[in-house]
Amino acid sequence: MSKLIQVKHPYQVNNLKNLNDYLMTIKYLTNLLQKEGFVEKKDGILIPVRWSIKNNSFVVDRGTDLTRDIYGIDEKNIDYYKIPIELKIGIRYVLNAVNNNDFFKLAETFGLIKNEQRFIAFEFVNGLTNKIDNKIISCYPIGLFIRGNSDIREGVYTKTGNAQLIDNSNNFCESIYNTNRDKFSLNKIKKTDKINIFENFISDINKYSIDIEIAGTKYSINLKSFLQDSLLKNFNKKKISLHNKKYSNFSVELYSKIKNNQINEFINFNEYKTSFVCLYINELYGDYLKALLFNNNIEGLVIQDKKNNLLYKFTGSFNLIESKINKENVVKEEKLNYNNFSFIPRTF
Repeated sequence: MSKLIQVKHPYQVNNLKNLNDYLMTIKYLTNLLQKEGFVEKKDGILIPVRWSIKNNSFVVDRGTDLTRDIYGIDEKNIDYYKIPIELKIGIRYVLNAVNNNDFFKLAETFGLIKNEQRFIAFEFVNGLTNKIDNKIISCYPIGLFIRGNSDIREGVYTKTGNAQLIDNSNNFCESIYNTNRDKFSLNKIKKTDKINIFENFISDINKYSIDIEIAGTKYSINLKSFLQDSLLKNFNKKKISLHNKKYSNFSVELYSKIKNNQINEFINFNEYKTSFVCLYINELYGDYLKALLFNNNIEGLVIQDKKNNLLYKFTGSFNLIESKINKENVVKEEKLNYNNFSFIPRTF
């Protein structure tokens, strides 16, 4: 099952061949940032809310093909599922926040009550979520989406299987916020009057060199020289085997280990070097944008490519910080006898 809402790093663009493609990608995204704006990426937990006709209430649906999402998670059944405590806290908070007539009436106007494929996504933050010690407990409306089609769930067809964004405008988010100002917070699309952001970065990047050591061998990579020599050199996309583990060429874990001199042996590093430099530039540019556009400790920023209906993120070195919470992708649904749940309709 694809991730419900996909927000890509620029190096995850399909068919990215070389560093020139990557630089053209971030230049394109920067032009969008300057024209259309950007939004802060909150360090929190995604809580998607849809209407359940069977339950006659709002439920949380994380978009998987698991029973818990097909039926929907609500206050009645939440304790029957193996869900991390921080996610349970977020689900209860958001379900409580949307439990009012104003939100229901607004959801009706957006077509949620008649179409269970539509959902409103929230980002829940508190001191337990991910990596930043958020000082407040709140949730931010992200946007209105429609779920993608899967093998056993109906939804709109998309090439990736991810949900499709319908509306994330400031007006939309404000309308959600106004239904419960005590529980919701706003994360508005921001604009900047700064120009030549990408060009200034490229001018500045020529000053950087990367110095690392692998198994006693020192490497010094001058970015200006490397880009001149390797701009059109294709990435080696073969799986990399190290210490009995395989990595993709854009593995953040592998990149972090190399950057921090934690690799004892890597005889094929020169073949991997272009991917390493790409990730290094991606980290530099993310930190550059955050310093330029924000003055506080944040995860990153998100840019919308409306033409291709895609979302992209720049997170800089934040991407290398270890999460404080359980990895959600290792949490499995508890095997239970659903026939005993009187509150869940039996339809197969």
